[in-house]
Amino acid sequence: MLSYAVVGQSNESYPGMGSSGASPEGPRPMLSAAELQRVLDCLRSGSLIYFRAPDGGLQLIALSGPGELVVGRQATCAVALPWDPSVSRAHAVLHALGSEWAIEDDGLSRNGTFVNGERVTRARRLANGDAIRVGSTVLTFRSPRLGYEGQTQTLHIGASEVRLTAAQRRVLEALCRPMLDAVPDALPAGNRQIAEELFLSVETVKSHMRSLSALFGVDHLPQSQRRYVMAQSAIRLGLVPGARQ
Repeated sequence: MLSYAVVGQSNESYPGMGSSGASPEGPRPMLSAAELQRVLDCLRSGSLIYFRAPDGGLQLIALSGPGELVVGRQATCAVALPWDPSVSRAHAVLHALGSEWAIEDDGLSRNGTFVNGERVTRARRLANGDAIRVGSTVLTFRSPRLGYEGQTQTLHIGASEVRLTAAQRRVLEALCRPMLDAVPDALPAGNRQIAEELFLSVETVKSHMRSLSALFGVDHLPQSQRRYVMAQSAIRLGLVPGARQ
């Protein structure tokens, strides 16, 4: 039986952020560092969706188990969006496909369902980071299953192994190093700092960072958030045990 949990709501709000937090094309809402940490914590238990309520608060819903989950305006829907008049009472359905998820809108809604700007016309399998627009609200789907260049990774949050090249691992360790030195509120290393530590060019570091962003499924995020999420994920996954010196 399907189970889901409303993990919590943040009341932080941001200028220019409406109820959707995104344009019709589907950019993801900006998240604070604290909100990113909540998303990472929730990913340890499996897939999730998150979205902003009209007051700017971030709502997270953790997904688990086989079954289906209805998205709609009715308060009884598992993903209830009662504030959005452009969402149908029963708008779309999320289906569990083993450890993966798909969304379907088979004529349920009046205004349609869109994934990354494309209208859903049949069941569509979701990928990590997909933006799902229902009415004027955008739901972001996140999954601990990571993919890179068409190759499925079996990595899950809490695993200790991931296929990184030696060069990628060195860059990842340098990225995380400031956050492992017990300095309060430390941020990941910048490209120039990494380049100087590893005796690489800044362009080479940038190339590795692009590859790592794709591997960690964070290439849709703004660069400042991307680095923070990658570093936090790597630390939690135990990918940089030798970073502390």
